[in-house]
Amino acid sequence: GIQATMTLTPEWWSLVEHLFNEAKRLNLTLAPHICSTWGPAGAPEITPELSQQILIWSETEVEGGKPFTGRLARPTRPAAGRASFGMIPAAAPAPGGAAPGAGRGAAASGAAQQPAAAAQAAPARRGSVSIPPFWRDYYRDLAVLAFPIPEGWDETSQTRKAKVTTNLPVTDLAKLTDPANTERVVTTDQAGWIQFAFDQPFTLRSVTVNAGGAAQAIGFGGGNPQAGNPYLPAHSLEVQASDDGVNFRKIGQLEPMYNGWQTRGINALTHTVKETRARFFRLVYNPAPPRGYDEGMRTGTRPYGADFKKMVEPLGLASVVLQSTPTVHHLPAKNNSTWGRGRLVTDDEIPPSSCIPLSSIVDLTQQLREDGTLENWTPPPGRWKVIRFGYTTDLATTGGGLHCDKYSADAAREVYHAWFGEFRRRFPESDKVIKILNIDSWENGSQNWSPVLVGEFRRRRRYDPLRYLLCMAGVMVESARTTEAFLLDMRRTMSDCLVDNFYGTIYQLARQDGVLVMSESVNQAMNVDDLEYFKYTDWTGGEFWVRATQNWKPNDVADAVSAARIYGK
Repeated sequence: GIQATMTLTPEWWSLVEHLFNEAKRLNLTLAPHICSTWGPAGAPEITPELSQQILIWSETEVEGGKPFTGRLARPTRPAAGRASFGMIPAAAPAPGGAAPGAGRGAAASGAAQQPAAAAQAAPARRGSVSIPPFWRDYYRDLAVLAFPIPEGWDETSQTRKAKVTTNLPVTDLAKLTDPANTERVVTTDQAGWIQFAFDQPFTLRSVTVNAGGAAQAIGFGGGNPQAGNPYLPAHSLEVQASDDGVNFRKIGQLEPMYNGWQTRGINALTHTVKETRARFFRLVYNPAPPRGYDEGMRTGTRPYGADFKKMVEPLGLASVVLQSTPTVHHLPAKNNSTWGRGRLVTDDEIPPSSCIPLSSIVDLTQQLREDGTLENWTPPPGRWKVIRFGYTTDLATTGGGLHCDKYSADAAREVYHAWFGEFRRRFPESDKVIKILNIDSWENGSQNWSPVLVGEFRRRRRYDPLRYLLCMAGVMVESARTTEAFLLDMRRTMSDCLVDNFYGTIYQLARQDGVLVMSESVNQAMNVDDLEYFKYTDWTGGEFWVRATQNWKPNDVADAVSAARIYGK
C-alpha cells in the first residue's frame, strides 16, 4: 500500500506529479483543495500576523482619587489556544518573549517579526505541523478602556456568603458554590432545587452555571454533551425568587446555547436573568424528556435505557454562582469565540441604569507603556475597572503552517499562491487538467479578531467600535439593546470580511486562472451568512455523515441547496 508521505516534500510532489500525468493521460479533471489537511486554508508562508487571531484581555481594579502607578497585566494566551469566555485575572503572569507595543497600531518588537521561512521547522502532517517556539509570544495591544464600577455591581453569591441549601443529592456544597470547580458534584434525574439565602436583599442579574464533565467539543475530538452527558438540563434550570423564603415566584428560565460540531468551551455559560432584588433565590430542576432526537437516545445511554416514554434528561452540575453584574448573555456565541446562538436580551430584563454609560468609559490606549504602566492617569474617586485588550494568533495549523486570517484578503492571496499557484507553476499545461479549485469543509472553529477588523468595522458600520469593545469582554454598555446591537454589528462585520476578503478574494483569483470554485457550507462551524458567501462559488456543496451523532447536520446540505436555487448554480 501507499505509505503516508509528508506534504511539500520532494516525495510528495513526485506523487502529485504522477497523479497529474495519469489524469492528463486519461483525460480526467483534477480539483485540488486550497491547501492540505484541516480546512479550509493555511500555508507555511502564513506568519502570526497573517494567521487566524483571537481577542484576549486582562482586567485590573483600580482605586481612584490618586495617580495610578501599577501595571496592567499583559493578556495571556488561553490554555487551549482559543479565546477565553471570561476576563483573564489580572494576576496572571505574562508569557516571556516579545514585549507589547505601546498603544494602538504599535508593532511588537523582537522575534515575532522574524521571516516566514522559520515556520518550516518541519514538513506538514495532518495535525502535526511544527512551528517556531517564539511564535507563541506573538501579541499586539489593541485598546485600554476604563470605567467606574457602580455600587454593588460586582457582588456574587460567593462574595455575599449566601447560605446554600438543596434537596438534590449534592456530594459537596462548597464545590457547588465555587466558580472555579469543574468537577461534577451531582448527577440525578430526580426533581429538586438549590436555594441561596442572603442576609440582606441581593440584586440578581446573571447566573453562571458550569455543567462539568467532558463537554469541551462536540463531534470530532470531543465528548458529545447530549449523548449520556447531562449538559443541557444544567443550562435549563428555572429561576425563582422569594422575599420570605417560603413563597417563591418564577422570574426566569435558563436555556442552553445552540451549538454545532465545532462549538467549544460550553461547559460553563453565563445567563442573563431579569433584574430582581430579593433575599432568597432558587434554581429548580424539573425532569423532562429530551427536547429533540440525538444518538444518546438510540444507544440507550440515558436513564431508563432506550425506553423513550420513560426517558428523561438527567441533571449534571459542577458549580453555580449568582451575580449582580449584568453580563452578556451566552458570551461565547455573542463575541464569536465559538459557534452558537443565544437569544437577544431586552431593556426590560436589564434596564439601562444598570449598564455602563458610554460617556463614562475612558480611552487610555495612547497612555499605555510597553511595561504595562499608564502615563499620567489619575482616576476620579471611586473604584475603577481597567481592561487591556490585545490579540494573538490561535496557533491553529493546516496546510504545512498556520491557519490564515479568514478576514484578511492579503492572507487569502498568500494561501492561494502558496498552494494552487504552486500547482500552476510546477505542471505545464495544468490549465487542461486542473479545472476546479476545491475549498473543503470548515474545520477550525471560530475566529473573533483580526488586525483588519477595526478599519473594516468603521467602513462597513460607519461608527467607531473601540469604546464598545467592552461588550466583547461581556460588559453591558449603555443598555442591553445597545450591547446586543454592537455585538450583532461586530458579527456581521466578521461575516462580511470572511465573505468578501477570504472567499471573494479566492474566487477572483480562481477566475483569473480560469478555474471553477467548489466549496462547502461554513455555518454551524463558524458564524457566517452561508447564503452570502455562496455567491463566491460555482458549485455549492455540503456534507452529511451516515453514522454520526450530529443530528443537526442536514443544515449543511440545506444551505448549499438554498444557495444553489438563489444564485442559479
